[in-house]
Amino acid sequence: MEKKLRIFDIKYDLNWIDRVPIKEIKEDLIILEKLGATHISIDPYETFGEVDVHIEAEAVRLETDKEYNKRILEEQERELIHKQYEIRTFNKIKAKYNL
Repeated sequence: MEKKLRIFDIKYDLNWIDRVPIKEIKEDLIILEKLGATHISIDPYETFGEVDVHIEAEAVRLETDKEYNKRILEEQERELIHKQYEIRTFNKIKAKYNL
């Protein structure tokens, strides 16, 4: 199993509405990089016929070894719980129909 990309929102208010001076955007980007941001997400959406965009900063990286191992253990635990559920269900059906 391979490591997955992880995406974390960076809590920083980007007031990039209408006309934003390039100087202000550069200053915001410097701050965002210091906060660990690697990407800017720009998602357009429509509300009552008006088109707008949602802008937020994100940190995108591969999961760490610790995160990877935790995810693998959680997946194995879910699979075990599901398997136990299936066995219990099978045994109930088997008993009900005298199989």
